[in-house]
Amino acid sequence: MNSKNKRRKTLMLFPLFLSLLILSETVTAVSLSTSAHPAPVTPELRPIASCGSISYQSIQDAINHAPRNATVIIAPGRYTELLTINKTLTLIGECPETTLLVPASQENSCAIKIIAEGVTLANLSLCNTAPGLYTAGIKIMRAHATITNCVIYDTPIGIAIWSCYTMIAHCTFHNCSDEGIALLGSNTSACSNTRITACVFSENEDGIELQRSSDNLISGCRFLNNTHAGIDMIESANTKNTVTGCGFIANQGFGMYCAGASGLEVTDCVFSSDSIMLVNTKGSIISGSDISGLQLLRNTTVIIDRCDTVDASRISTQTSQYLLLSSSSQIMPSNRHPLRGIVLTLTSRLQILRLLATHLTQLRM
Repeated sequence: MNSKNKRRKTLMLFPLFLSLLILSETVTAVSLSTSAHPAPVTPELRPIASCGSISYQSIQDAINHAPRNATVIIAPGRYTELLTINKTLTLIGECPETTLLVPASQENSCAIKIIAEGVTLANLSLCNTAPGLYTAGIKIMRAHATITNCVIYDTPIGIAIWSCYTMIAHCTFHNCSDEGIALLGSNTSACSNTRITACVFSENEDGIELQRSSDNLISGCRFLNNTHAGIDMIESANTKNTVTGCGFIANQGFGMYCAGASGLEVTDCVFSSDSIMLVNTKGSIISGSDISGLQLLRNTTVIIDRCDTVDASRISTQTSQYLLLSSSSQIMPSNRHPLRGIVLTLTSRLQILRLLATHLTQLRM
């Protein structure tokens, strides 16, 4: 009897044991399956720009949230954002080789628009691949912008300047199909007091073009292999601009072309294989420079002072006048008529005195 009861209990417990065994195997299988295929982990996004201790996922977001006069640092990388800078701040990359801005704007628009005073850009490479003759890398609409240590390339206009007191230094402009830098201004407001220093312009159409611009300084720059001119001045509103300490090499049209301007000063420059053409340009002075050729057209007047490599054989004129002064101040009038020579000499000397007085006045201010 006891033996039968034991067998009966064993038979009753067997289904329960079998169910537990199956459940155990199922749990084990689920556990093994879970460990073999872990749940996906969302990767942490790399910050693109930072302002102080705060990081942002876009450069424009960092600009929008930065306080005035702050510095926004762009992490190394390649970015396609179009930027608008509407407050005074500094936007800086690691270096042009690692911080690349390569957007495409709308046709005839720009990659970076500066609409606030006192903006600084540094250590960036920039191009704008959009179509359009007036497409630009940077458009400067307000005063006191500073651009340093940047590379601007493969865009119609590298930098378009519509304001005054801009400073551009240690930048490279390459393969800009119109101009590396365009100083534009307007009919009512000249683009003035721009300083362009120690920049290189190669294989653009024009390195720098000036329109309606005055009192600008271009110094220590190199212009080479540009398809039209190193420097191109094309409006009569270009007045009292200075080019000093620059080198012009193998530009296909001219080292410098100037039409309808006045008060141009070219000092201590080397035009190793390039010529200068002045058309209807009044009251200019070229001094201490090495010039391969000088063309004077349509009532141009110019003083050539201490350019010892220049003689009459390198100067061609058409209804124009020049005064060639050697280092020993020997006066060589361009016109052999005695009276015309005296008048030209007196006029030229007066122009020198006026320019000297202007410089002294500016130094006292």
